[in-house]
Amino acid sequence: MQGYREVDGSCVAIQIPANGYSVDSSPGSGWECDRGFRAVKEVCLAVVVPENAHLKTSGTGWECNRPYNKRIEKCVLP
Repeated sequence: MQGYREVDGSCVAIQIPANGYSVDSSPGSGWECDRGFRAVKEVCLAVVVPENAHLKTSGTGWECNRPYNKRIEKCVLP
């Protein structure tokens, strides 16, 4: 059943973090993060998008707008 997992023969509710939602995946955590957030351990952290960049289609990272290039955690002109 979605939202629960079997542990030692019993059904235990899955703890879904803020900015997350339940998914039916076995094996797995039983949850995924909303778009614009990424899973880090047991929480969903916001993806910080720098100036001259946009959120990737996957929603879990960012990429630079054209013609900018990624350098460390920002986007710079070539």
